[in-house]
Amino acid sequence: MGRRWDADSDSDGNRTGDASRPRAPPGCLQVIPSPSGAGGRAAVLPRGCRVSPQPPPSQAVRLESVRPQRVRYLLVVRPEEAGAEGQTVLLGVDFPHEGSTRCTLGMVLPLWSDTQVFLDGDGGFSVMSGGQTRIFKPISVQTMWAVLQELHRACEQAARGGHIPGGPALLWARDYAAALSSEQSCLNEWLAMADLESVRPGSPQPSGPAVPELTEQAVRALLRDVLASADLESVTSKEVRTELERRTGRSLAQHKDFIDNEMLLVLAQMDRPSCVFPHLYLGSEWNAANLEELQQNRITHILNVAREIDNFFPALFTYMNVRVYDEEAAELLPHWNDTFLFLSDVKARGGRALVHCRMGLSRSAATVLAYAMKEFGWPLEQALRHVRRCRPGVLPNPGFMRQLDFYQGILSASRHSVLWEPRAAERGSQPEAEEAAPGDEGALPEPRAPSPQPPEEASRQPAGPGLSGAPQRPRISLCAVMRSISLMESPQPPELLGEPLGGAVLGAVMTVARGNPAAHQVLVDSWPDFAVVLTRLRPEELADPGDFYANQLTAFYREEGAWRAVLGNPEAVDWSRAFQMQGMQDGVHEAVSEVAAAKGLRVKAFRYRAMLSPEPPQSRAQIPAGLRLAPLSPSHVPLLNATWSFGGTGRSRRFLEGLVRALPSACLLDPRGRPLSWSLVDPLGCLSHGYTVPAWRGRGLSGLVLAALGRGLHARGFPLYCGVLPCNAPSLRALHAAGFLPQPGTLYMLLSTPR
Repeated sequence: MGRRWDADSDSDGNRTGDASRPRAPPGCLQVIPSPSGAGGRAAVLPRGCRVSPQPPPSQAVRLESVRPQRVRYLLVVRPEEAGAEGQTVLLGVDFPHEGSTRCTLGMVLPLWSDTQVFLDGDGGFSVMSGGQTRIFKPISVQTMWAVLQELHRACEQAARGGHIPGGPALLWARDYAAALSSEQSCLNEWLAMADLESVRPGSPQPSGPAVPELTEQAVRALLRDVLASADLESVTSKEVRTELERRTGRSLAQHKDFIDNEMLLVLAQMDRPSCVFPHLYLGSEWNAANLEELQQNRITHILNVAREIDNFFPALFTYMNVRVYDEEAAELLPHWNDTFLFLSDVKARGGRALVHCRMGLSRSAATVLAYAMKEFGWPLEQALRHVRRCRPGVLPNPGFMRQLDFYQGILSASRHSVLWEPRAAERGSQPEAEEAAPGDEGALPEPRAPSPQPPEEASRQPAGPGLSGAPQRPRISLCAVMRSISLMESPQPPELLGEPLGGAVLGAVMTVARGNPAAHQVLVDSWPDFAVVLTRLRPEELADPGDFYANQLTAFYREEGAWRAVLGNPEAVDWSRAFQMQGMQDGVHEAVSEVAAAKGLRVKAFRYRAMLSPEPPQSRAQIPAGLRLAPLSPSHVPLLNATWSFGGTGRSRRFLEGLVRALPSACLLDPRGRPLSWSLVDPLGCLSHGYTVPAWRGRGLSGLVLAALGRGLHARGFPLYCGVLPCNAPSLRALHAAGFLPQPGTLYMLLSTPR
């Protein structure tokens, strides 16, 4: 049995009992009797903390248990100290039997900013936070509704607070994590996952063995045991099935096909894990379930990258879970920073990790590839060569390969970026784990939103009479439910604020990631949760302080206060130099104008309609006889400079020459090699400088050039966007005909020039 805390109390709430009993450490657990009407149970509270208002302190949310005699409670706990507002931890408490005043702590789950709550459609819900998932089933609908309301508020507060693992928030929760003391069977129940296809053996029942339900999960587990002890060189399928029947006490003749298929799967998994690096092994479900092999390889940590596979030995190894299915729609990329930190910590501790999924070929392989790319600075192709040398069958699915390619762009961008000082709220308490991952510095993460979950099967048919399969139910987001309720209760639907990562910012990041020909850099105010993203020309590249053509910046923010603080930071924005700033948020324009006015500077604003093409542009026009498509050359720059409305100066000529030499372009040349229609890409990845000489207008040349340039950009992963003045009706019609769609909001271009 686990270490227990006796927690008897007298009528005044003072602790009583023998002084020799082990007492709860300060800040940990005490048991407070609940008043009558609360089911005769005790609410368990941390000393110095309280259960948040709903449920009130006199109530604890009782949960179902797989063992009738065991009593389990879920607590929503917050500290009373100032400065810890909005910080919440879920505690799981185990009582050995009804009426017991002794309890142990079996589960601690801090609620981070990425917390999501899903309803399972069967009277329960799951909470995902910081890469961990826990399932709870209250025994009554009333208590479930109360705790779901509180969890919804807690999730919103955690998101606003920007609480991230390893940050300064929720440090007090470490005392609880260190005080876990429930016995292993209780811990296993708190760690249980729904819809698992491969599970660890159940803990023995103290009241005696019970006849187990014959499920696919049970047969898979038994099949692994049978094959592990069999002579694979001589054993037959019939002998395996006979042994399974002996162990189950049932006939499995009707399930021969199922057993044969599972046998082939298990045999395919039985290869030894592949040593990719001295501290990292890549393997399969079989390798994760083979305790002897794990111990022989001196494995200390296991990274389970599978939604359907259990953690087989939670008492013996340190686990991390990434719960996704092997489907193209599944999102692995949002997890790769956390998996990198996990594997880096294993290496720093001198341990060894097994990374596995079902077969060790797709999900886990993609995660190992992402780790290798970041740890060693390898491009995807080099990482793939190395991992395939170690494990030849590695083949991530196409969706994971696309995410790896995008991750390669993020890592490339991070090597050209700068990390500013952390926000004031995070200063002075940076985790050591951040220092272990220098590749994160300045990398641009995707906008933080609830991580999309892989689609789950609506149902799973039983394999046949006597062999039941567990149905998989689609999960319902608590956030969506609460939002629907608020819409029904409110006569005016609340405004839902989105986070449009403007094309200018995204385009600039993609340009940096594709070789950075314009010598820009990506900056964020903090990592991994950022409030501001800024891209700019490297300061050392700007020789002329008055050159606003070259000195281009883009901005995107989530918090206006943080954005204004960035504008006031001379290391971020140098107001002594001329620059142009682009962004698609009204606050970009407003804040730049106000700060400039306070400094006595001039800002001129240009407002464009943003146009975006989700697919490569199309043109029905045919190239006229005698004309040919080609990229622009430096010899064409004088013509471009003379026809550009912002051109005609030495600075504009230098700028255009830099674009032509470094970035993609397209034009139609006449037989003498003179450009008749052209378009370029600027350092922000924006289609720009579209022009057709007057004598050739109205013949579809601009559409031909746009389609040629757009196909090349789309193939390289660039967003296809541009900005057009609202009064430029011909260009708007041409873009619409080519498949471009208007985007909500305004694309601002702000010119700041010192007096």
